Amino acid sequence: MIEEKRECVRQAGKSTKMARLATEKASMEEMKGRATRRDNKRLERISETGAFLTVRPSRRDGTELERNEFCDAVLLRMGLAPKNLCPKRVTCTARPSQSSTP
Repeated sequence: MIEEKRECVRQAGKSTKMARLATEKASMEEMKGRATRRDNKRLERISETGAFLTVRPSRRDGTELERNEFCDAVLLRMGLAPKNLCPKRVTCTARPSQSSTP
């Protein structure tokens, strides 16, 4: 009984995701049809960069980062370890130094 419900929820989530992706693709194609050549190139790059580089900072949406958070995110995006990161996350009890704040 529980397994059937889980499968039902998985299928509903999958179909919802597919519908959302189709809507987003149609919206993107519509924007490309109205856009200038320069904007079309920008729209093409957006699909390759990911949300990290295309979302505007907003307090309301929770996408605004402090300076040190932004620096950590850039380092992670580049495949580098952020400063003041403990080598063993599970057993770490150290706290970042005050000098890491801007």
